[in-house]
Amino acid sequence: MKLSHYNYTRYLKRWKSQFGIYADLMKVSLTLVAEINPGELSLLAYNSLGDNNIFFNRDIDSSICKSIINSCQPQHINKLQQSKNSASLEAQAGLKCFYGTPVIDEDENIFAVLCAYSKEVSVISEENLLHIEKIKMLIEEDILYLNNETRKPSVHPASLPNDEQKLKHFLRYSPIGIFYFNNNLIITDLNDKFTEILNSSTTALLGLNLHNIYDKRIIPALQTALMGIEGEYEGEYNTTSSNTTLTLLLKTAPVFNNNKTTGGIGVIQDISLKANIAKALDVSETKYRELVEKINDVIFSINAVGVFTYVSPVVKLLIGYSPNEVIGYAVTDFIRKKYWDIYYKTIKEVEGGSTIQSEIKIKNKNGQYHWIRNSLRPIYNENGIFAGIHGIAQDIENTKHAELSLRKSEEKFRLMATHISDIIYEWNPNTDNLIWYGNPSFISSKLSDIKKHSDFIALIYPTDRKKVNTLWRNAQDDGKAWKTEFRMVCDKEDIYLMGSGLVLFENHKPDKCFGTLTNISTQKQLVDSLKLSNEKLEQNIAKTNSLLSLIPDMMFVFSRDGYITDYHYNDEKELFKNPSDFFKLNIKNVLPKYISELTFEKIEQVLNKKQIETYKYQLEVNGQMLTYESRMVYYNIDHTLAIVRNITASEVAKEELIAAKERAEESDRLKSSFLANMSHEIRTPMNGIIGFSELLSAKTINPEEREYYTSIIVKSGHQLLDIINDVLEISKIETGQISVNKTYIDLHGLIDILYSFFKKRTKDKNLELLTYKASPNNTLYILTDEGKLRQVLNNLISNAIKFTSTGSVSFGYSFIDEFIVFCVEDEGIGIAANEQEKIFDRFTQANAKIMAQHGGTGLGLSISQSLVELMGGKIWVESELNKGSKFCFSLPYHATE
Repeated sequence: MKLSHYNYTRYLKRWKSQFGIYADLMKVSLTLVAEINPGELSLLAYNSLGDNNIFFNRDIDSSICKSIINSCQPQHINKLQQSKNSASLEAQAGLKCFYGTPVIDEDENIFAVLCAYSKEVSVISEENLLHIEKIKMLIEEDILYLNNETRKPSVHPASLPNDEQKLKHFLRYSPIGIFYFNNNLIITDLNDKFTEILNSSTTALLGLNLHNIYDKRIIPALQTALMGIEGEYEGEYNTTSSNTTLTLLLKTAPVFNNNKTTGGIGVIQDISLKANIAKALDVSETKYRELVEKINDVIFSINAVGVFTYVSPVVKLLIGYSPNEVIGYAVTDFIRKKYWDIYYKTIKEVEGGSTIQSEIKIKNKNGQYHWIRNSLRPIYNENGIFAGIHGIAQDIENTKHAELSLRKSEEKFRLMATHISDIIYEWNPNTDNLIWYGNPSFISSKLSDIKKHSDFIALIYPTDRKKVNTLWRNAQDDGKAWKTEFRMVCDKEDIYLMGSGLVLFENHKPDKCFGTLTNISTQKQLVDSLKLSNEKLEQNIAKTNSLLSLIPDMMFVFSRDGYITDYHYNDEKELFKNPSDFFKLNIKNVLPKYISELTFEKIEQVLNKKQIETYKYQLEVNGQMLTYESRMVYYNIDHTLAIVRNITASEVAKEELIAAKERAEESDRLKSSFLANMSHEIRTPMNGIIGFSELLSAKTINPEEREYYTSIIVKSGHQLLDIINDVLEISKIETGQISVNKTYIDLHGLIDILYSFFKKRTKDKNLELLTYKASPNNTLYILTDEGKLRQVLNNLISNAIKFTSTGSVSFGYSFIDEFIVFCVEDEGIGIAANEQEKIFDRFTQANAKIMAQHGGTGLGLSISQSLVELMGGKIWVESELNKGSKFCFSLPYHATE
């Protein structure tokens, strides 16, 4: 068989690209096999070299493919291992099912065998058999076409059409409207496309005097042709015969006979769709601009170096500057300096592909600073390089003031609720839920576990319960506050309480109820004690002290000069020192220096301003670092009272909550980066597929153009398929769906296969491909996952060839301790030292310029790293810029005899 007879180079290139698509469609492997040299099967086309290495075996006497070549008859074998062909070359290679059919050339001789098979399933479906026969038919048509293409045409001159026939053929089948007119502007000839565009008939148009048409805007273009020069009209046109309106492109030219103008020819195209699209775009752009200029938020754009390139007019209302006073200036010219770090950090995250919100202060035209909230997203150019940022700025000055006022109000309310003896509670009458402000256990330990208002009411004396319920009902009806005394049942003795209530309404319906509880048992007892002797008075004082002991926080009284004059605590373990070591001593001699200085500062502020000061600090107590919160209040003219609480547990919980929030935000940023990168990578091949598919629909393209367009579509399809495969592979790795299946494989055989596969690619680039093997034996069996090892080597060798223009590419292995080390080395562009760490990150290449020049998703090395780690190894790179790179990875070495 002489492959040159079939224009082999073009044929092989065409079907190599097609087989991958067909194989994925049918979920089988496809191969076109021929016996070019006696006793040897050669691959003409295939979907994957790894799936077809069985055909490199030179012992083909037992091959099913060989029997098909000899008999010229198709063979279909399901459950191959259990059939009479179980000893065949294909069965020994692990195939479970096989279908082969002969491909015939134009001389009715067998050209090759089209094979479909699978190592996964045992049956080839009937639907797939129909697909295979269709592929065979297409291949045979290609063979006939490519063979005929190489032969010189032998057409007799008499069979060729003359010029008049050619002209009539062109006029009839032209995809544009054509008509002829004489010097009197009467139509003398036309084609079908002309009548189709004007929505009329040949009868109505042929012989029509163009002087009489309704819309005379095209007349000057016709008359220009009669003057001997070309004319043109583009615009709206109202037809005479069909009374329709369309947008028309008319071009006219003179027709000469003996150097005299005898008439003209006109060519028309209906460009209504194009005009409507342009009009719609203008309307859309106008609406978009009006929207941008009228919304309250400021729309802006900045370039890659942080300079404003666009700002919407509403910026003047926000900060007083006009757009012209902002555009061309750096963003930092308007940001308060203390917020620069926040700005630079935000820009760095946006440049990495994230959409970020931030709050900063910017300068008004009057020099004051204004709170705004920015929403920023990245802009990339057509090469995928970061080009700037689009943003929306929102005025939050009033919101910030409201938040600050609300925070201060809440702090004052909680401070008041914590320090006063009264207990405040909030009751939702719609859900019966109860919220305590302050510590209800100060009144009774029973109240600590009460979460429902009905449960609290149940603790009130039955005779007082009815009174309290009635007061709450009246307040919900008339909105008036109430106040009364009542008793609450306790374990040891009853408690006398002073209670009050107030109802808040929303939409004229009760929404929230607030109540207070004051323990007036002590007052009751003091009133009774006035009737008793001094002994009773001392008892009451003792009871008062016992109530003080119920307070869980530590208390310290400080003098103006820093002496501890009194204290209270419940648990001595929380004290920094024993009472004997600090009582009536100066805090400079008790507390660490930074805490004593802070305490002196707060004492001075509280005594001078008579306000509450809250501050936090850490102390090491009993070998454990604890966090305390101190609330210092005015006691008298020379003393302050500090209430100290151990907040270590709440601080730890707060830090864990912040960490969880940051992890969630990081997850969202990764998703946005992934979608942005995939949107760009997928759009590029899709544009190629759609654009050249539309060009294929034209009737005027020749076979060479059609084949060129088809090759671009196929190449784009493969590029898109590679992107999808990479995304699916990285998704499987992330979700843990990939497992390692180790078997003993012939490593030297695998290296030979890879060498044969990449040899042609290196030869096409004038590169030298070299291999080396550490073992002198002809075969070396190792225990590993063959598919994953092959995939990693494929990725590394492909990258080496891609980034090498001259020199050589080599790959092989060596032994180091208990590991086998594989290396792929090239003499290509190399990688800078400061960029070598990030090349294993997803969607990342060494730099944006390389990504723009060579393309790719940036997933190959990330997938390779994950697969190597799954197999128990590690991967690394040694490289020097402009001197080449060396990628190596190690795997545990499990040899077999």
